[in-house]
Amino acid sequence: MSVDEKTQIQALDRTQPILPLRAGTPKRMTATYKRNGTVALMAALAVHTGMITATPVKANNATTFLTFLKKLDRTFRNNHLHIITDNLAVHKSRR
Repeated sequence: MSVDEKTQIQALDRTQPILPLRAGTPKRMTATYKRNGTVALMAALAVHTGMITATPVKANNATTFLTFLKKLDRTFRNNHLHIITDNLAVHKSRR
């Protein structure tokens, strides 16, 4: 499993609904949007199947990373997991 986190994803919302569709033209949206802050996401990709497991998190720290790993363990209960991560400090906690 390849595991990583994506922090500071902008949570945007359009200010108006999608404009009416016309035959032969693509979907049209306004260019204006409302900012709803940011969100962080922790995700894992099972490279052999393409299955993605993701969880939004409030903080990117060792505790949330360990909680996410426990979720993966429950999701893939009877499988031997190999976890691939980058060299971020939260991935190196003793816990």
